[in-house]
Amino acid sequence: MKNVKKVIVGSIMVCLASSLSMATKIVSVTPLDNQYIMITFLDGEVVRRDDGTENCAFMGHCHSADGSKTLYYGTPLNVSQAMQASNWVIKSSNDRVYRRRGKAPVAVHRKSKLHGMSISRFDELARDYVYDHAMAHTLYLKLPSPLQHGKTYTIVSKGNLNSDKAKITFTYDIYHSVSEAIHINLAGYTNKTSLKAADLYQWLGDGGSRDYSLYEGKKVFLVNVFGGQKYEAGKVAFWKEQMVEFENHNFTRANVWNIDFTGTYPEGTYRLVVEDVGCSPEFNISTEVYYEPYKVSTQGFFYMRLGQDSPEINPRPRKPLFIPGVDGTIVPISTLHPYHPAWEDIRRRKTDPWDHPREFEPFATHRQNNNGWGGHSDAYDWDKRLQHVSIVYDMLLPYILTRGSLTDDNFGIAESENGIPDLLDEARYEVDAWLRLRDGKGYAHGITCPYNEENRIRFQSANTAVAAWANALNSAMLAEAFRIGGYNSLMQIYLDSALVAFHYAENLEDKMLDHTDIDGIAKVRGRDFMMMAAAYLYNLTGNTRYEDIMAAECVLNAPGKTIINVDKHNQLWGIAAYLITDRPVNYPELRLTMKNAITTEAKEMEAGLAQNRPSRRATCKDSGYFWTLQNVQRTIIAHAVADNQQEQEFFLNALFLEADWSLGRNPANIIQMTTASTPLASKRSVEFSYTSGYNDGSPGLHPGHTPYWNMNDWAPAMIMGRPSWLASHGYPQQNQWPAGELFFNTDYVWAHTEFTPQQTMRGKMALYAYLYALTK
Repeated sequence: MKNVKKVIVGSIMVCLASSLSMATKIVSVTPLDNQYIMITFLDGEVVRRDDGTENCAFMGHCHSADGSKTLYYGTPLNVSQAMQASNWVIKSSNDRVYRRRGKAPVAVHRKSKLHGMSISRFDELARDYVYDHAMAHTLYLKLPSPLQHGKTYTIVSKGNLNSDKAKITFTYDIYHSVSEAIHINLAGYTNKTSLKAADLYQWLGDGGSRDYSLYEGKKVFLVNVFGGQKYEAGKVAFWKEQMVEFENHNFTRANVWNIDFTGTYPEGTYRLVVEDVGCSPEFNISTEVYYEPYKVSTQGFFYMRLGQDSPEINPRPRKPLFIPGVDGTIVPISTLHPYHPAWEDIRRRKTDPWDHPREFEPFATHRQNNNGWGGHSDAYDWDKRLQHVSIVYDMLLPYILTRGSLTDDNFGIAESENGIPDLLDEARYEVDAWLRLRDGKGYAHGITCPYNEENRIRFQSANTAVAAWANALNSAMLAEAFRIGGYNSLMQIYLDSALVAFHYAENLEDKMLDHTDIDGIAKVRGRDFMMMAAAYLYNLTGNTRYEDIMAAECVLNAPGKTIINVDKHNQLWGIAAYLITDRPVNYPELRLTMKNAITTEAKEMEAGLAQNRPSRRATCKDSGYFWTLQNVQRTIIAHAVADNQQEQEFFLNALFLEADWSLGRNPANIIQMTTASTPLASKRSVEFSYTSGYNDGSPGLHPGHTPYWNMNDWAPAMIMGRPSWLASHGYPQQNQWPAGELFFNTDYVWAHTEFTPQQTMRGKMALYAYLYALTK
């Protein structure tokens, strides 16, 4: 008994002849190009409670035990049968090569990957959860003869594949057949004349790199989806052979061809079409194409807030609130801080003292901070440490560099429509949280996680001079933004806070000028915070005493020094302040040195790398193994201060290339952040991650969060800390996959899908905001 129906699969009208038995599902069939057909199977899917009820509604970690389930479609795909070319036949009614009996493919290649997981039970013996999981399988059928544009084909499976479909019929049409080998910015492209980058490549699983050398010179067209206008936009050109890029990542595992379409086109919705290949998904060309990425990134920070009780906002912000006097939270003040003699001993035993509040118990005083709340969460944890303050600087950087262009006040956060740009409201939320951690005249270095969501005791660290310098910079940079925006009363409030913190630290016996902390990438010394705070205080007050301090402490005074040295110092945001100051420049030679240094470092450490990498990524080569980080802040500043068109174009193109990568021009054709509840949700993006938004009555996760997609095992004793467990279920083995595809659709393995604002969010916040600001 057969059941025949028509569905749309991958923008192609497909006729599916199916049996009624339960089996693995064919979810897409798309020509990769005229010589390969790509078929994707799912063995099942994961479903979760998301109705805002039960114990874990709106909460944090406990979501993982709240109603998740793997639904299997039936018998999994018989991969050994599926990979036999003799079990497939391609027929056609109007392509004479495939008429009558049809032809078998000459080869079948495969990749298989864990698609989702859910908790089955807790194993008392192993002291770990047991998980159910579903698999996704992709087959690449290599054809004996090329597909012909406009012809109709039927794929017939003959073996015991356990597939729910026995026949698949489609028409190959390069203007409508979406190819996974075409990689674009899914959010779209600006209508300016700047670089419009797209790539042609594909990793075929055990078939390795798809060779597109015979397609070099093929025409590339831009087609208006609704108007039908077609523009000849370029040709296929070889770019780079696959190679290891930063931190031993081979992102593509395939040789890359470019299909760029640089030029000026009318605003509209388009597809990119490649002769003998197919087309891209739809994308927009418009003036404000970076508005949505910028907005979603800002929303991402909002949904990392602690203490934001806004039940009227949908989706609802995360809970618990952790506000003393409101939800049972207690914040005892301790005498422990990262420079205390006991700190390193705790680190040896517990790795991260901030995550272990019991280690603070012996150092607790009888005092409490009843105002210790707020700021942005660290991943799915609730601690605050000085490393987190860098999010303030990267949120404010594009606003300051573009002289207040980012005026948008309608992103749907709690302060929207208050007359202040939402970006400044978001930065202010973090600045205020640090100011609340004052103890007497001093400034605490951080606050721990609680014991758990029920036992809400969070310990505040002791004061440090480094924290005072950091608070001076936090407040001064925010005051500068308010000054630029014309918010004079707010400027004065935070200028006063900056001056108080600066003078307090300046008068301490131990100013901790050479004590260091980490900003997410590089070490930052007390004197670096002092130098950068002084730079902004000079801009704010015009008092040359601060200019003198800035100049005296600038690392560029010594020959051979760099603005950022990951192991020693970072003065990036202070350099930016002096480069764009509208005060008299009393150190012109130093300022020229600063400009030359930012230009050189941007070229060597960021923008110039896009000229050699297959991915064309420009992110800093010191970004570490979290490959979703996007750190091009030096390039942003270099572009802002460049005074010749050639350099401006060079830096701007690098910024576009880096943004393109995270917005879809990557091997998985995916926007590398959560986008639920936003217009970008219509594009392929992160579905599951170790973050908030589960079971809150609103579909999907909170928007704007970028997972690590780390594959290093952090806690091998448990599956949640062992990303290699995810890869172990796949095919080929882990070390053969492109890094750009080696991610998994799960919220359980925190070592893989967790993230932090200061690592995977702040860099792209600065990037998207700056590119959007340029259109204003």
